[in-house]
Amino acid sequence: MSKLNIYFDNNDVVVREIKENEYSDIFEILFELQTAHAYKLPNIYKNYSSIEEISKETALDNFTKSYSYVVEYKGKLAGYAFLMEGTFKNPSIYVKKKNLILEAFIINTQFRGLKLGRILLETIKIKAKENGYERIDLEVLPDNSTAISLYEALDFKSTMLKMSVDL
Repeated sequence: MSKLNIYFDNNDVVVREIKENEYSDIFEILFELQTAHAYKLPNIYKNYSSIEEISKETALDNFTKSYSYVVEYKGKLAGYAFLMEGTFKNPSIYVKKKNLILEAFIINTQFRGLKLGRILLETIKIKAKENGYERIDLEVLPDNSTAISLYEALDFKSTMLKMSVDL
Protein backbone atom coordinates (compact mmCIF):
# COMPACT_ATOMS: atom_id res chain seq x y z
CA MET A 1 0.00 0.00 0.00
CA SER A 2 1.34 3.42 -0.92
CA LYS A 3 2.00 6.04 1.72
CA LEU A 4 -0.90 8.43 2.19
CA ASN A 5 -0.47 12.12 1.61
CA ILE A 6 -0.91 14.13 4.79
CA TYR A 7 -1.60 17.78 4.00
CA PHE A 8 -2.00 19.30 7.46
CA ASP A 9 -0.82 17.92 10.79
CA ASN A 10 -0.64 19.37 14.26
CA ASN A 11 -1.01 17.69 17.64
CA ASP A 12 -4.78 17.21 17.41
CA VAL A 13 -5.84 17.77 13.78
CA VAL A 14 -4.81 15.94 10.60
CA VAL A 15 -6.07 16.57 7.05
CA ARG A 16 -5.20 13.80 4.60
CA GLU A 17 -6.41 11.83 1.65
CA ILE A 18 -8.88 9.06 2.29
CA LYS A 19 -7.91 5.43 2.84
CA GLU A 20 -9.89 2.80 0.94
CA ASN A 21 -10.91 0.99 4.13
CA GLU A 22 -12.53 4.20 5.47
CA TYR A 23 -15.36 4.36 2.95
CA SER A 24 -17.88 2.77 5.33
CA ASP A 25 -17.13 5.48 7.92
CA ILE A 26 -17.41 8.15 5.23
CA PHE A 27 -20.83 6.86 4.18
CA GLU A 28 -22.07 7.27 7.76
CA ILE A 29 -21.15 10.96 7.57
CA LEU A 30 -22.59 11.31 4.04
CA PHE A 31 -25.83 9.66 5.17
CA GLU A 32 -26.15 12.34 7.87
CA LEU A 33 -25.60 15.09 5.27
CA GLN A 34 -27.97 13.56 2.69
CA THR A 35 -30.69 12.99 5.29
CA ALA A 36 -30.54 16.65 6.37
CA HIS A 37 -30.70 17.86 2.76
CA ALA A 38 -33.54 15.49 1.85
CA TYR A 39 -35.52 16.73 4.84
CA LYS A 40 -35.08 20.39 3.90
CA LEU A 41 -35.45 20.01 0.11
CA PRO A 42 -37.28 16.74 -0.60
CA ASN A 43 -38.04 17.76 -4.19
CA ILE A 44 -34.29 17.95 -4.94
CA TYR A 45 -32.45 15.53 -2.67
CA LYS A 46 -33.09 11.80 -2.52
CA ASN A 47 -33.89 10.37 0.88
CA TYR A 48 -31.88 7.19 1.35
CA SER A 49 -33.23 4.63 3.80
CA SER A 50 -29.85 3.32 4.89
CA ILE A 51 -26.10 3.80 4.73
CA GLU A 52 -25.90 0.69 2.57
CA GLU A 53 -28.31 2.17 0.02
CA ILE A 54 -26.35 5.42 -0.38
CA SER A 55 -23.09 3.45 -0.57
CA LYS A 56 -24.44 1.16 -3.30
CA GLU A 57 -25.86 4.00 -5.37
CA THR A 58 -22.76 6.17 -5.06
CA ALA A 59 -20.63 3.29 -6.31
CA LEU A 60 -22.49 3.61 -9.63
CA ASP A 61 -21.36 7.22 -10.14
CA ASN A 62 -18.82 7.82 -12.86
CA PHE A 63 -16.47 10.38 -11.38
CA THR A 64 -13.97 12.16 -13.57
CA LYS A 65 -10.98 13.66 -11.80
CA SER A 66 -11.82 13.84 -8.11
CA TYR A 67 -10.26 14.45 -4.72
CA SER A 68 -11.31 13.10 -1.33
CA TYR A 69 -10.05 14.45 1.98
CA VAL A 70 -10.75 13.64 5.61
CA VAL A 71 -10.09 15.64 8.73
CA GLU A 72 -9.31 13.80 11.95
CA TYR A 73 -9.49 15.15 15.47
CA LYS A 74 -7.40 13.33 18.08
CA GLY A 75 -7.26 10.26 15.85
CA LYS A 76 -11.01 10.11 15.12
CA LEU A 77 -12.63 10.73 11.75
CA ALA A 78 -14.33 14.12 12.12
CA GLY A 79 -15.18 15.26 8.59
CA TYR A 80 -15.06 14.64 4.89
CA ALA A 81 -14.80 16.61 1.66
CA PHE A 82 -15.22 15.41 -1.90
CA LEU A 83 -14.38 17.57 -4.92
CA MET A 84 -14.72 16.96 -8.65
CA GLU A 85 -13.19 18.74 -11.58
CA GLY A 86 -15.63 21.41 -12.72
CA THR A 87 -15.95 20.36 -16.31
CA PHE A 88 -18.11 17.45 -15.17
CA LYS A 89 -20.99 19.81 -14.39
CA ASN A 90 -19.91 22.99 -16.13
CA PRO A 91 -18.80 22.43 -19.72
CA SER A 92 -15.49 24.14 -20.36
CA ILE A 93 -17.00 26.25 -23.15
CA TYR A 94 -18.82 28.18 -20.41
CA VAL A 95 -16.25 28.17 -17.62
CA LYS A 96 -13.19 30.33 -18.12
CA LYS A 97 -11.24 29.13 -15.10
CA LYS A 98 -10.09 25.63 -14.25
CA ASN A 99 -12.36 24.85 -11.33
CA LEU A 100 -13.33 22.25 -8.79
CA ILE A 101 -16.81 21.64 -7.45
CA LEU A 102 -17.11 20.90 -3.75
CA GLU A 103 -19.73 18.16 -3.97
CA ALA A 104 -19.74 17.03 -0.35
CA PHE A 105 -18.46 18.81 2.73
CA ILE A 106 -19.44 17.82 6.25
CA ILE A 107 -18.07 17.91 9.74
CA ASN A 108 -19.58 15.20 11.93
CA THR A 109 -22.02 16.73 14.43
CA GLN A 110 -19.98 15.79 17.50
CA PHE A 111 -16.91 17.64 16.16
CA ARG A 112 -18.53 20.92 15.17
CA GLY A 113 -17.34 24.13 16.78
CA LEU A 114 -13.66 23.06 16.79
CA LYS A 115 -12.71 25.03 13.62
CA LEU A 116 -12.17 21.75 11.73
CA GLY A 117 -14.25 22.93 8.78
CA ARG A 118 -12.04 25.99 8.44
CA ILE A 119 -8.86 23.90 8.58
CA LEU A 120 -10.21 21.41 6.04
CA LEU A 121 -11.33 24.13 3.61
CA GLU A 122 -8.11 26.12 3.94
CA THR A 123 -6.15 22.94 3.19
CA ILE A 124 -8.37 22.18 0.19
CA LYS A 125 -7.80 25.69 -1.18
CA ILE A 126 -4.02 25.27 -0.90
CA LYS A 127 -4.04 21.81 -2.54
CA ALA A 128 -6.35 22.99 -5.34
CA LYS A 129 -4.05 25.91 -6.15
CA GLU A 130 -1.01 23.60 -6.09
CA ASN A 131 -2.82 21.37 -8.61
CA GLY A 132 -3.46 24.23 -11.03
CA TYR A 133 -7.07 25.00 -10.18
CA GLU A 134 -8.21 28.61 -10.22
CA ARG A 135 -11.59 28.42 -8.49
CA ILE A 136 -13.72 26.23 -6.23
CA ASP A 137 -17.50 26.26 -6.64
CA LEU A 138 -20.06 24.89 -4.20
CA GLU A 139 -23.75 24.90 -3.45
CA VAL A 140 -25.14 25.57 0.02
CA LEU A 141 -28.67 25.53 1.35
CA PRO A 142 -29.81 29.17 1.67
CA ASP A 143 -30.85 28.76 5.32
CA ASN A 144 -27.54 27.20 6.40
CA SER A 145 -26.13 30.37 7.92
CA THR A 146 -23.34 28.53 9.74
CA ALA A 147 -21.95 27.06 6.51
CA ILE A 148 -22.44 30.33 4.63
CA SER A 149 -20.53 32.21 7.33
CA LEU A 150 -17.67 29.71 7.12
CA TYR A 151 -17.48 29.96 3.33
CA GLU A 152 -17.61 33.75 3.38
CA ALA A 153 -14.89 33.87 6.05
CA LEU A 154 -12.69 31.93 3.61
CA ASP A 155 -13.39 34.39 0.76
CA PHE A 156 -16.11 32.41 -1.05
CA LYS A 157 -18.53 34.78 -2.79
CA SER A 158 -22.00 34.25 -4.14
CA THR A 159 -21.62 33.96 -7.91
CA MET A 160 -24.90 32.50 -9.17
CA LEU A 161 -28.37 31.72 -8.02
CA LYS A 162 -29.23 28.12 -8.79
CA MET A 163 -32.82 27.68 -9.97
CA SER A 164 -34.76 24.53 -10.84
CA VAL A 165 -38.19 23.39 -11.93
CA ASP A 166 -39.63 19.93 -11.40
CA LEU A 167 -41.37 18.49 -14.45
